[in-house]
Amino acid sequence: FCKAAELLGCRPEETVIFEDSLYAMKTAKAAGFRVAAVADDSAAHEEREIRETADWFVEEPLQWLAVLPSKR
Repeated sequence: FCKAAELLGCRPEETVIFEDSLYAMKTAKAAGFRVAAVADDSAAHEEREIRETADWFVEEPLQWLAVLPSKR
């Protein structure tokens, strides 16, 4: 995550990581990134912790259009 942000010229605190893996979410949060999580049936047993870890959580990817702030 850090290398990708560096290559994009972004700082972690101004970057949102989209993830469905709890382990990756925890890694991103520890590095200072904001995390957007989408529900995944294979991670249903971790949903409570995913919701607690992520800054945003949605059931379906298209819900991001209503959840994330737009820059207009």
